[in-house]
Amino acid sequence: MVLVDSPLSSVKLREKPERFLTLLGVSIEQFDAMYTKLSEHELLQQQGSHPLWRQERVERMVGKSAEVLREYLCITLLYIRQYNIQEVLAASFDISQAQVSKIVSRISESLEKILPVPARAVSAVAQRLEQIDETIRKDYSATLIIDASEQRIERSQDQEQQRQDYSGKKKCHSRKFQVIITQSGLILDLSNAIKGSVHDFRIFKERLLNKPLKRMLHLLKSVIVWADSAYEALPEYFPEWRCRVNEKAKRNHPLTQQQKDRNRWKSKTRILVEHTISRIKKYRTCSDRVRNMTSNKQTRYWNIVAGLCNLRKATELNIQDLFGYSDLVRSKSKHAIFLDRKRTTEYPFFKLNSIFGNQVKPVLSNYSRLVCNHLLMPHM
Repeated sequence: MVLVDSPLSSVKLREKPERFLTLLGVSIEQFDAMYTKLSEHELLQQQGSHPLWRQERVERMVGKSAEVLREYLCITLLYIRQYNIQEVLAASFDISQAQVSKIVSRISESLEKILPVPARAVSAVAQRLEQIDETIRKDYSATLIIDASEQRIERSQDQEQQRQDYSGKKKCHSRKFQVIITQSGLILDLSNAIKGSVHDFRIFKERLLNKPLKRMLHLLKSVIVWADSAYEALPEYFPEWRCRVNEKAKRNHPLTQQQKDRNRWKSKTRILVEHTISRIKKYRTCSDRVRNMTSNKQTRYWNIVAGLCNLRKATELNIQDLFGYSDLVRSKSKHAIFLDRKRTTEYPFFKLNSIFGNQVKPVLSNYSRLVCNHLLMPHM
């Protein structure tokens, strides 16, 4: 059976866009944009592998495998979204399990390079910041929301490894990931897979060594951080930041009503990171118990899913050209934000307002003010 003849092929799934979105986790427009980027990446790889070949020969070879590459992308997205055993995909596309494994491994490695994964996202934002005059740039402040999430893993047979992987909070063996997002929901940082016994705040201190993130924060006037009570030491370690951390009750010292009200007020902003983690965990490779997967491969899948979430969010905010997806048009779904497409001279302001969710001092045009009204939340 040819790959396109499978009922789960991208050709057959296109006939029902809702099913396409449910099974693959991306819309048809996003899939096509990813396929275009993947084709360009494959062309560059082939040119590097065959430096003595003529350009026409390389393009002809990549063109012949265009339809196969499209189905390879479909198989990989099906695996990441559904996390079925590979024998299911092998039976659906009439290929061997070994072929499915090779396809998923190859395409996932390429997806990590072409998608707006957090490392690429924060670098693109920092690069855009550097293009703006310093006197104007200092009027921006980064609003970051932090939280960590865990994913269950199989228990190791080694006693010491069991102790390191055991999470006292979840009462199971797990690996932990920390997510840092902006107020608009763009994921700027994602940690590697960390052992479940490590505290959230310790992960955060280590992630600040991430050079692109430090570079972006250095370019801005101030930083506002929202976090839960696990990060209660933030104000002590980073007094220059404006920290909005939930307060925790102590033994024999319960929270007062005023403290409860403050926590409720902070949680109204902090809930945005919970929604982002929820979007990530709709992909079952990031939510189901990990099956015989190394921490490096688990980190790769989380990076890919974060890149897919960033692509969707960038499309909604109309900043997809920031990541090289200028041909991607916003999907007209109930979740999309509809704004006038008219461009103005305040283009850089619009981009940064969409990312950080901050009002700026320069006078804004009617279009930029419309953007602020739809996308921004007031400082608290």
